[in-house]
Amino acid sequence: MTRNPELAWKEYTAHDKICDYFESLGSDYLVIRHAYEIDTSFLIQATNNKPSENYVFPPSDSPPVVVFNAEYDALPNMALIPDTDPPQYKPAHACGHNLIASASIAAFIGCWEALKFTGCPGIVRLLGTPAEESGGGKIKLLESGAYYRVDACMMVHPGPLTSDPDLRALAFTRSLASQRVTVDYGGVASHAGLAPWKGKNALDAVVTSYVGISALRQQLEPSLRVAGIITNGGKAANVIPDHTRAEYSIRAETRKDLDDLREKVVRCFEAGGQAAGCTADVDE
Repeated sequence: MTRNPELAWKEYTAHDKICDYFESLGSDYLVIRHAYEIDTSFLIQATNNKPSENYVFPPSDSPPVVVFNAEYDALPNMALIPDTDPPQYKPAHACGHNLIASASIAAFIGCWEALKFTGCPGIVRLLGTPAEESGGGKIKLLESGAYYRVDACMMVHPGPLTSDPDLRALAFTRSLASQRVTVDYGGVASHAGLAPWKGKNALDAVVTSYVGISALRQQLEPSLRVAGIITNGGKAANVIPDHTRAEYSIRAETRKDLDDLREKVVRCFEAGGQAAGCTADVDE
């Protein structure tokens, strides 16, 4: 995985290598490729139950089910390609998903060996969770029933070793609920030199909303996060843009706080559109 980083939904080599490995270990492991109708997901399961009770969807009287999540997608444009001018970049595991997968594989095997040694009833699983970075893989798995009647679900995440005390460990870091929100502004194109007054500037709309959200941060609690980029600011400097787009990531400690924060951000989106006389299409 380290040598062959793959982007979200395209982790074919990681999927195949992990499944091949467990199939090579013998009959202890039930290996299901392309699990839950997702091409690069897998389910690997081991249990002390009878073979007929090797459930994919456990019944209510099932013994405890423990799941280890394995992430393995990489980030785009994170590694510099040598000797390129201008610089070009390729995918890399900058968030450590190669390590997450490796740790979950080891923990899964160790848990199964302990279960087998003691004879305790139970089902232990390794669940391949693709597209964590940019596709919501776990959401699709949740909707498909992958976490149905699961008693414990876990994974570990690597962190940096730096002199900054705020970045030295993840053990006591709280995870935040996260949501991506985008806005598309629609205006009226016009020549910026000949008749700018005939246009409705969608760039003004997106910039106004950006400034509004930046001002909003002053009144946000420390646990809330808002970060965004303008992904489309127009096509030419001498044309009033009729379409612009921005993408934001919002984070909070609870779902309620996330909903409240999203409402505030959306109001900034709408205000930017109204100020510039443009439409604002928000995708949540």
